[in-house]
Amino acid sequence: MKARINKYLLIVLIIFGLIYSLISIVNHYFFRTYALDLGLYTHALYQYGHFQLADASMIKDNSELLLGGHFDLYLVIFSPLHYIFGTYTLLIIQIIAILTGAY
Repeated sequence: MKARINKYLLIVLIIFGLIYSLISIVNHYFFRTYALDLGLYTHALYQYGHFQLADASMIKDNSELLLGGHFDLYLVIFSPLHYIFGTYTLLIIQIIAILTGAY
C-alpha cells in the first residue's frame, strides 16, 4: 500500500514539476519575467559569482550595496551555480525548493 502512495505522489510531483518548469522557464526564455525582482537578483548572483559586491544601481540612481537593503546571503551561497545554469539558476533553485516542499 505504501509503495502505491509513493508511486502516485511521484507521478503528481513529476506532472506538477513539468508544468511549473514549463511556465517559469519558458516565460524567462521569452523575456516575460520582470527586471525588478528576478533581474535584480540574477544580476546580483552574477556579480557575487565574479567576486564583486552587488549594488542596486539597476533600479536606483545611487550605487548602494544590495546587502544594505536586501540582506540575502543565500545569493552568495548559490552564486557558483551561475556557472552551470546561467540566468536560469534562481528559477531552477525555486523549482527544486517548491517540489521538495511539496514532497
